[in-house]
Amino acid sequence: MPANPPEGPGSDDRSPDVVAAPLGPLSREQFAAIAQESGLKGLYALFQTLWDQNQALQARVATLQAEVAQLRQQLGQNSRNSSKPPASDGYQKPAPKSRRQRSGRKPGRSPGHPGSTLRFRADPDQQIRHSVRICGRCGEDLVDTPPTSVERRQVIDLPNPPVIVIEHQGEVKACPHCGARTRAQFPEGVRAPVQYGPNILTLIAYWHYYQLIPFARVRELLRDVWDLPLSTGPVLRGLRLVATRLEPVMESVRRALQSAPVVNTDETGIRVEGHLAWFHTVSTPRLTFLFAHARRGRAAVDAMDILPHRTGTTIHDGWATYREYPGHHGLGNAHHDRELTAAEEATHQDWAASLRHLLSTMKTAADTARQAGADTVSPAI
Repeated sequence: MPANPPEGPGSDDRSPDVVAAPLGPLSREQFAAIAQESGLKGLYALFQTLWDQNQALQARVATLQAEVAQLRQQLGQNSRNSSKPPASDGYQKPAPKSRRQRSGRKPGRSPGHPGSTLRFRADPDQQIRHSVRICGRCGEDLVDTPPTSVERRQVIDLPNPPVIVIEHQGEVKACPHCGARTRAQFPEGVRAPVQYGPNILTLIAYWHYYQLIPFARVRELLRDVWDLPLSTGPVLRGLRLVATRLEPVMESVRRALQSAPVVNTDETGIRVEGHLAWFHTVSTPRLTFLFAHARRGRAAVDAMDILPHRTGTTIHDGWATYREYPGHHGLGNAHHDRELTAAEEATHQDWAASLRHLLSTMKTAADTARQAGADTVSPAI
């Protein structure tokens, strides 16, 4: 259809005696009747009316197609092709699709690799000798017969019980000369009549903060495995002491991330005492800084005090707040990958799969070059 309707008699002046085109489908008989009644001028007016209706219908169809595509994309979203968390997939989890490329190597441990097989210890903590008392064939008494060889098997296990109680006894002496009473000094950290030792507090801190085991389950673990009741108050005080002693370490991590050439940053919602809060993170392959805050925006990022000092490249998901900070910016390929997967699966755009494969190939080539000690990828590649 031409971009504009052709001009003709009556195209600019529709007289009242011209019969208007009815709304809806127009049969051949209706068209002939209108043409006979209104003549050539009426036909041009009819064509103009039909043109306007067609343009309106095309615009409406385009709008509906865009809405349908958007709804299809939303219905097809999951943790693989969007930023939705895996927990939101429910029972309709997407089938896993491996994107690993064939290396040509056989499966299993590569030749020369030491592996992680359990090894014999030369100095076991305990030895248990199992004697042969009678012959397995004829029943002869072998109690006094020396063995020709000893077969060894080692079992690695935890001691039972692994919890020990150390009692510190401080002497109190009265001076025979002046009568003053002098008490012995207890070791540093031994303050209460009964308390948890540093190894237990360290293990609790490791479970709770690094392995992210809820505090209630830590209590269950200590109770069920070691019959050790856990009192919340002393443990929380101990964990605060651990956190205080780690502050210099965290400050070192913060300064290292401020000056790192490339960092990744992101944020995600969490629940803290029933209220929405946010975990902000800045990381490199070797360092990670986690920062909890009640806000998501700039106030929290400023309080974390890393991005305001950046001069290198910060990789993120394109959130506008990140772009307000100094240094160079780059978009994370994980987000590109999910968006291309969505374009491929939800809207069936074939080019997205080719581009996603290209990005994966580029990354593999760059990783291979780094492992070989090269600064750039080969121009031939």
